[in-house]
Amino acid sequence: GTLAITGGGLVINGNGRIGDDPNSTGAVTVAGTDPNGNASTWSNSGYLNVGNIGNGTLDISGGGLVTDTYGVIGDELSTTGVVTVAGVGSQWNNSSYLYVGNGGDGTLNVEASGVVSNTVGYLGLQSTSTSVATVTGSGSQWNNSAELHVGESGNGTLNVEAGGVVSNTIGVIGAFSGSTGVATVTDPNSQWNNSGDLYVGHFGQGTLNIQNDGLVTVGGTTTINSQSVVNLSGGRFEFGSATHDNLTRVNATGGAMAGVVPVDGVTSAAALTALQNTSVDLNDVAVLNSSLLHGTAMLDSSLNNQTAGEVRTLASDWLRFGGTGNVNAGEINNFGGVIEFAQDMTNTSSGFIASRGQFIADGGWTNQGVMAFSGGFADVLGDVANSATGQISVGGASVTTFFDDVTMDPNNLNIDVAAGSTAVFLGSYNGGNDGTGAIDVLGDLRPGNSPAEVTFGGGLTLGSAAGAFVELGGTTPGMFDQLDIAGDFTIAGNLLVSLIDGFTLSLYDEFLIADVDGSRSGEFNGLGEGGLVGNYGGTDLFITYQAGNGNDVGLFAQGLPGDFDFDGDVDGNDFLLWQRDPSVGSLADWETNYGMVAPLAAAAAAVPEPATGVLLLLGLAAMVRANTKRRLVVAR
Repeated sequence: GTLAITGGGLVINGNGRIGDDPNSTGAVTVAGTDPNGNASTWSNSGYLNVGNIGNGTLDISGGGLVTDTYGVIGDELSTTGVVTVAGVGSQWNNSSYLYVGNGGDGTLNVEASGVVSNTVGYLGLQSTSTSVATVTGSGSQWNNSAELHVGESGNGTLNVEAGGVVSNTIGVIGAFSGSTGVATVTDPNSQWNNSGDLYVGHFGQGTLNIQNDGLVTVGGTTTINSQSVVNLSGGRFEFGSATHDNLTRVNATGGAMAGVVPVDGVTSAAALTALQNTSVDLNDVAVLNSSLLHGTAMLDSSLNNQTAGEVRTLASDWLRFGGTGNVNAGEINNFGGVIEFAQDMTNTSSGFIASRGQFIADGGWTNQGVMAFSGGFADVLGDVANSATGQISVGGASVTTFFDDVTMDPNNLNIDVAAGSTAVFLGSYNGGNDGTGAIDVLGDLRPGNSPAEVTFGGGLTLGSAAGAFVELGGTTPGMFDQLDIAGDFTIAGNLLVSLIDGFTLSLYDEFLIADVDGSRSGEFNGLGEGGLVGNYGGTDLFITYQAGNGNDVGLFAQGLPGDFDFDGDVDGNDFLLWQRDPSVGSLADWETNYGMVAPLAAAAAAVPEPATGVLLLLGLAAMVRANTKRRLVVAR
């Protein structure tokens, strides 16, 4: 029997059967639309059986439409059914189940943007069935609103290729004992999307092949039984969640994987062999640790350490995570070994990273919790961004070296270096020290994330290659950078001053940039007492190391008229300089301001007057004021 529904024709019936009786052959074509775009339609209010006891074929093309409750392709033993849905707008809509091979053999072809929909889909329902479904071409879809079983009790094969897409909730390959299921997803944009779990071999035998940029996604958990395998070569397998034991059944020779691998109990990282496969991209695979993970291993996945989880290394251990998005909410304890993250690491507010050894995050550290280093030497490699809740501590008579930039939150500028310990910064550092230990800056010191007063409870050393960056945004404290140092201040390196926020220098502007309670030693490169820092908008800016208590460091604009040697005061040395070269300035300015000291250059102790003999020799005794020099001390 042959039935053709074309040109917008319509056939309506209850149940439909193609190839009903033994030895019969039925063929139905539903194709095209009428001139108004109305689809040629076969509407079955009941089921549709393609190959009941005989053999049947159904072709839907050119925008044709077939509807029914449930569909069966190859119903009885030894029958054959074939359904092809091809072309844009061509649809086969089953409101209930679709059986591709019930007792007989079924073939489903979805091509060239054709669409098939149903609730639960079955390939090879009974043990006597061997059935195949192929979804091929861009826009071609098989949409299962519920589960899809590839090989229920019989044999089922699913091919997704050339941009075809299959979707369902739970996917099963090889459902029952004795069944065999094979699913192959290949070619770019080809996808099998499981919004729920995926079973590769439930009680039967399953094989999943992902290749040539094909994609398989799982929203729930992937389970691969001992009879089954996933072959990954050039595609991507987003497995959701899977145990490491299951991942050992993934034969990965190329491509990429993504998902979470839960680790419970005391686990040696070396035992996670599936995550040490350099043939596959494991960048988006995360170890979900909720117990103790320890030892030496080069894992290509990332780490998601839960609040109950601990990662531990000893002196001989090197534990490396190669993936991105590393997170620590528990503890990472390094007792002299190496903890390395090839990309980023976020230490959350509950996270604790501690002890000694090497800590490496090539993509940088984001610290919202605690990083504590004690009991020896610790090296921290990778930029550190410390949040408002983050705490960085160095104690136990230890030395911690930060090899890259450390940026403190404006509301949390200080780390805590205890007495007897030292924090060394080889990159830039914008903070201070709540403790009384030492801070050594060998890179750049950039106080605050904007002009700020930064405190140091202990000593501060600027190395010879260091750069001290000072921003001036006004003359009011808080509008320019200031170091408040309770200990000693050792100076070397370069001073770099910049004006910000539209600020311009005025004559006699002054800035106390370092308030030093202890002793001070050294000078900035090329800047002796009264040295010219630079010219800013036509106004010169000079440095003094004698501000405040005599050890403070300050800047002052233009200095005093008559201070020809720019040392912060007007004295006999300035006259000698003028005498050698009158072009340095006006003698009248020298006469007017003789004995004056620039405010930031005023020392706590009186500066000795020029010797009387010198003054007499110069014939200037009449100019010497009877009063002592005025000495102004900038309020701290």
